Amino acid sequence: MKLKFCDTFLFSENEIDDVLEQLWDKLCVPGRIIALDGPLGAGKTFFTCAFLKKLEVPGMITSPTFGYFNRYEVGERSIFHFDVYRIESAEVFEELGFLEILENKNATHVIEWAGLLGDQLCESSVAERVLKINLEHVDGDFSKRRLTVCGCDADKCF
Repeated sequence: MKLKFCDTFLFSENEIDDVLEQLWDKLCVPGRIIALDGPLGAGKTFFTCAFLKKLEVPGMITSPTFGYFNRYEVGERSIFHFDVYRIESAEVFEELGFLEILENKNATHVIEWAGLLGDQLCESSVAERVLKINLEHVDGDFSKRRLTVCGCDADKCF
């Protein structure tokens, strides 16, 4: 069953831990696919780094822009961090085998620029595990962000 909810949070960078705390039960479901979108500089990588640090991913966390994804291991958990900005289409995402990686129900998946994949995630076999998160600056204020989190059945996110 697809997730049917939508919540919005307004926060500054130093409040990211509070936002993660409020979302923790939704983010940490086994097999969760966190689909991030928003304009350049909105905080997709910032959110991802804060989330992965809270999961206790060791070492430096960077956006995998040129390698498409990074894989991290924390105990028994695999975490796949995708950046699909340079992938031409949803079809190419699938051709590269990335949709197959998302089938792993024991891993956590984070996808930056997920909106570029169109409806692929919410129309695929992984739809019930997708959590859409849109990030944007509030009224041009680069110190404040709006985070909207929705399940695939919500039309608002992207």
